[in-house]
Amino acid sequence: MNKQRIVIILSAIVGIIATFLPYMKSYFYSASLIETRDGTGYIIIAAFVISSIVALIGNPQNAITKGHLAGTIIPGVIPGVLLLLFILSRMEDDFVRLFTSFDIGFYLVIAASLSILIFGLALIDNDPSDISENVEEDIYCSECGKKYSSECVGKFCEECGNKL
Repeated sequence: MNKQRIVIILSAIVGIIATFLPYMKSYFYSASLIETRDGTGYIIIAAFVISSIVALIGNPQNAITKGHLAGTIIPGVIPGVLLLLFILSRMEDDFVRLFTSFDIGFYLVIAASLSILIFGLALIDNDPSDISENVEEDIYCSECGKKYSSECVGKFCEECGNKL
């Protein structure tokens, strides 16, 4: 399996597991994202599942194609964005105490989301078979058969006046 796909799938698995780990801690209690009543944990799980499913689509030996890459990266980034929006909504609180109140689940979801983004974009293989090269092919006049370069497409034949 391609290393890009492996990293994305492992990051999604870490993100799913992190939603069950402690997310916020207080003096006597710590809560996971699943225990929140706003459904954030379920959204994060669904986003990571979608990201891993799209990473499995296609030939596992090749890198993810560009069309599927957006379908892999965008759901993988959504959990990180949700948690960062949560931080921004609590910015009026004490900033240092805000970051010390988060637990391992929060940091693992952010790390998994960032790794899907970074490794999804960084490990794109530039397979020479996927790159369409501008190979100049000769064309021939359909009337007289005179040979021309591909740059002459749409022009007229010098011999018979037929459009190339």
